[in-house]
Amino acid sequence: MSKEESIDVLEVPAGTVILKYAEAFASAGAGLWLLNHFWGDYVLLKLSDLNKPFSFAGAVQVWFIFAWVLALALIQSPAYYWEDKLTLTGRAIWLSLNAGFWEELIYRWLAFFGAMVMLPFFNWITFGLVHWCFQTIFIPVTNWLTLGAFAPQLTAANWVLGGAIISAAASFRDAHASHGVFGWANSWFMGMVLFWLVLHYGLATAIAAHVLYNFIALGVRVARSR
Repeated sequence: MSKEESIDVLEVPAGTVILKYAEAFASAGAGLWLLNHFWGDYVLLKLSDLNKPFSFAGAVQVWFIFAWVLALALIQSPAYYWEDKLTLTGRAIWLSLNAGFWEELIYRWLAFFGAMVMLPFFNWITFGLVHWCFQTIFIPVTNWLTLGAFAPQLTAANWVLGGAIISAAASFRDAHASHGVFGWANSWFMGMVLFWLVLHYGLATAIAAHVLYNFIALGVRVARSR
């Protein structure tokens, strides 16, 4: 959901959930289509590079994010709702499915590919400053924070690939700014893990992992609600 959203996500109507995501997807998709139409040569990857069958082995590789979100959900204070738990469970499933599906398409595909076009443009109008910032600061720091998991992409000959990963992950992080400083930072790390899944196992695996991550967080909240 958008960072302006202040109410509990389990209280957002089902229609509003899909409408907000569909609008964001349409907007991001139109932007990428426009960029790709005029400057498609700058896009270093194709959708087919991310379009791989679901991999259970890939999802198992990131087991730690599921353990992490379970621990976080268990230490949170129980929430109070007017609805019964069956209704809340349905909302948790619906929200998890939508968030996992739409956010992967928006951030790990559309925003990622769009950044590959925008970064060279911003670098040109800043006379190389953007390149210098990424090469000197953002890429080394990100490589250190992710323990070298993205070294092949971040240290590639073309800096734009690593820069696009960092930029799209930052967009995903900022979209969850309403979760507070901890949630903001947690969203960045979560986004980077999902990026790793996308690059190694494809969008389908990342979508499945994202859905499960969200459902653990919301499912535990429902189970402990009063």
